[in-house]
Amino acid sequence: MSDDCWVYRTHQLHCASAADARRHAQGDLENARCRQEAYICVVKDCATEREIRNSDEFTATVDQIGDRTWRNWEGRMSSHRGARVRVTLTEEGELRGTEILRSSGSSTFDSQALAAIERSAPYHEIRQMAPEMRVLLTRINLSFGGVAAASATEGEP
Repeated sequence: MSDDCWVYRTHQLHCASAADARRHAQGDLENARCRQEAYICVVKDCATEREIRNSDEFTATVDQIGDRTWRNWEGRMSSHRGARVRVTLTEEGELRGTEILRSSGSSTFDSQALAAIERSAPYHEIRQMAPEMRVLLTRINLSFGGVAAASATEGEP
């Protein structure tokens, strides 16, 4: 990302009515119909995190990453087990690390999933993404077994 580009996450409170906003401000959180909405901002241009994650470009890139990883996975015929792995990337798509979030119960199966991620890296397709999308693509959760390599993303930028 260039030095003149500033990306950050902020949260804004959205309430169903002015009365709900007053209740929330007075500390009556139980009766106030309000929710926090996460926004990803580039300098002063903001979009909700949900809007970014639901965009066609974002989901297509995550699907592309998941599909490539699935094709490199030797254990894809072992659908009776399942593992979930968090993949941490740089904003240039280089593999920074992996963490098994949910083990399959088989060290061989889990090792095959991690090896598929390493063989699939780097994920340079994220270089072409807008800064607010790249920051969200630095942590991706992939599922192996039972379901194809997945497309869930989450986490703090």
